[in-house]
Order: sequence, then structure tokens, then C-alpha cells
Amino acid sequence: MKETLVATLLLAIVTIVPTQAQMSEWPCPVDTEIYPCICTADEELNLELDCSDATSTEQLGEAFAGTNFPFTDFKSLTIKPDAAAPQLNSLPAGVFGPTTYQEIYISNTYISTIEEETLANSHGTLSMLDLSSNEIDVFPFETLDLFTVLREFNIANNRATTLPNIVSDTLVTLDLSGNIGLILTETTFVSATRLENLYLRNMELGTEGLNEIPPNVFQNKYLTILDLSENVISGQLIEDFINPVQRPLVLVNLDDNQIADIHPTAFGTEARVSLRSNEITLLSRDNWEGLLDQVNNDDAIDLRGNPLTCGCDVYWLVLNSDTLLNKIHSETTCDAGTLLTDLPIEWFNEHCP
Repeated sequence: MKETLVATLLLAIVTIVPTQAQMSEWPCPVDTEIYPCICTADEELNLELDCSDATSTEQLGEAFAGTNFPFTDFKSLTIKPDAAAPQLNSLPAGVFGPTTYQEIYISNTYISTIEEETLANSHGTLSMLDLSSNEIDVFPFETLDLFTVLREFNIANNRATTLPNIVSDTLVTLDLSGNIGLILTETTFVSATRLENLYLRNMELGTEGLNEIPPNVFQNKYLTILDLSENVISGQLIEDFINPVQRPLVLVNLDDNQIADIHPTAFGTEARVSLRSNEITLLSRDNWEGLLDQVNNDDAIDLRGNPLTCGCDVYWLVLNSDTLLNKIHSETTCDAGTLLTDLPIEWFNEHCP
């Protein structure tokens, strides 16, 4: 009799108390309903959703379809699998159901297409959109102006092939690096009115006849950081290559290009300019004094890794070691390995006019 009663009570308890798989912590939805996504809440009850375990676009959609979300406003969505799933290859409209996000991080996937309405629910909430390192070749750039609080957009290292004019009154940071073949025009960034940080690494910019950099493309009035490293920019940088309209840049990165010289007014800026690992051999006074006169900081112009001949072309620098030479990075060397700062003025006095 006692054994029967105990068994009945145990059955009742199991029936009433949900299993661990069915449980969730408020204010998240029930775990099993959003599988394979995982919902967590921080100390301030901001909801974060991680769908990194999704193995297909269909499975991801099922996690949101018909789910009873107690709250639909999430702080973040993350899809960063350790190993990319080939069947998770697109983000169609409606895939995220009724949910909205402030931040989205999607990387290391085979996703190639993001439709125009995929992120429509987050037009008024999204401040960070990180889509770096996927296979994206279709993205609705023309909808960026609909994101009314978007400040950072990173679509680096994808396969995007077309780039309309970027239109946004809120975007501060834009990273298009690694999308080889995107064509810039004079108006590409004109309507990104608050743009401060622009990253265009490894895009084959400067390819003659294919992806040349047009004049006046970098005249955004708030531009602060411009990264053009690892491209194929060659020859002499043209007049007003970078000419900010309103305030001077802080950093221009032109490392790992094929630049041989600069026009004396190539940089209308007081910025630090990094020209590491280019093909600069001569530092003629006519072309370089203007740039050095503009900058105020020591080590502001980085010429390390260039094949500098350090002949009579640098005599004027050696003569002005305290006012101009000090503005070139102190570890810059001649092609033979001698530091610019170690060049003996006596030699130049004797051998150079």
C-alpha cells in the first residue's frame, strides 16, 4: 500500500514539475521553443540571443516561427559558429520573426544573401551591425538610411559586388574591407553625413582601369580615421588625395601599397600618416616638406619598410633634425638598414650641394 502511494506521489511531482529541457528563466522564452537558439538575460535583464548552433536557414526560421516570446526586444543577436554549416546560407525576410535587436553579430557562416526586409523590425533599434567574414554577395545597402540609430556597420571580408551611395545620418563607423571589386565613386560616401571612421583595407583599390580611386571621394567633413592599407595604390598620390572638409583627420593608414611618392598637397590634414611597406625611395624637399610642416607630433609619419636610398635627397631633413626629421618615425631606416636619425650631417655637408 505504502509503495503504491509513494509511486503515485512521485508521478504527480514529475507531472507538475517541468523537466530542465522545458524550463527557462524569465524573461526569456521557453528553451525548447527557440532551439537551437539560447536566450540569456544579464543583470539588468537585457535579453541576449545566441543562435550559433543553427545548422540551416530552415532550422533558424523554425526557432522563431510560432514561438511565444514574452518580450521581443532583444539587446543582441549572435550567430558565430565554430564550424560553418553549409545549409545556413541565407537570411530571408521574416526569418527572425517578431524580434528586434540593438546589436547583431554574424560571422563565420556561409550566408550569402540578406534580403531587404530581413532586419526591418530593427530599423528603429539597431545601433551595431557586424556581418564580417561571411559569404555575403547580396546585401541591401540602399536600406541603410532606414536604420535610424545605426552607428557601426561592419561587412568586411565578404563577397559584395555592388555598392550604391551610402546614405545615413547616423553611421559613424563603416568597414567594407576585403570586399574585392567594390567600385567607389565621387559620391559613394557624400550622403553618410556623420561618417568618422572608414575602413577600406584589401579591396584592390587603385587597380588601374578597374578600381581606381576617384578624386574628392574622401571629403566627408567629420572623417577622422581612414584605412586604405593592403590595396594596390601605386605611383604618386595625387593632389588633394585626402582633403577633409571640416576637421583634420587623426589617422591615415596607407600601409602595404605600392606608393612611390606623394604630391606636396596629397594630404590636407594634420593626421598621423602611416606609409609602411610601400615603394618610396626618395624624400625630396619639394614633395615632403609640406606634409611634415603640417603635423605637430613626433613620429607622425611612418615610413618604415620603404626602400629609402638616403642620398642627397634627405640632406634637408638631416639639417632640420629637430624640427622636421623628428616627425618621421624614429625607427625608419634607409634601405641599407641605417636609421634616418643616425645619418651623419658631416657626410652630407661634404658630399651634397
